[in-house]
Amino acid sequence: MTLLEVMIALFVLSAMVLVFSSSVIVANRAAFMSGQYANAISIAQHKIDQMRAIGYGRVWDTATNKPNYVELNEGNIVDDGQTPAGPTYSFVQQDELNTDEAKTKINYLPSPIATIKVERPDATKEQIKVTVTVSWTWKSFNSKRSNLVLTGLLTNSG
Repeated sequence: MTLLEVMIALFVLSAMVLVFSSSVIVANRAAFMSGQYANAISIAQHKIDQMRAIGYGRVWDTATNKPNYVELNEGNIVDDGQTPAGPTYSFVQQDELNTDEAKTKINYLPSPIATIKVERPDATKEQIKVTVTVSWTWKSFNSKRSNLVLTGLLTNSG
């Protein structure tokens, strides 16, 4: 084997190592992003499940035809100190999404904004449309903001 062959072999090996290492970096970034989306989906689904657990009658005030803020707050669904008129409420503090303790957890979302919108699109039907929006910032990826929106319906079964 000549020196030229060895140099070509080393060059090819180096190129392969470079390609492999860059693909590992891209795969790691994709896994990180996927994990944050999975966490956002989990947070949003949990919020809709909480709404279903307390039920149509406690979520919607039929006398005022508006969301029942008192029940939503007492049910630990929305944050304290919001305008009861709604229909959009925050739940960042309620679910401790932006605390120092949350930052140590694996499901932490950086700079979260989490809202829940409760509306009754058709007054003739006893259905409530619940739209949960979770938004966060990618700190390590050019500070881009990502959003996840999940919608569910609650019906009056009673």
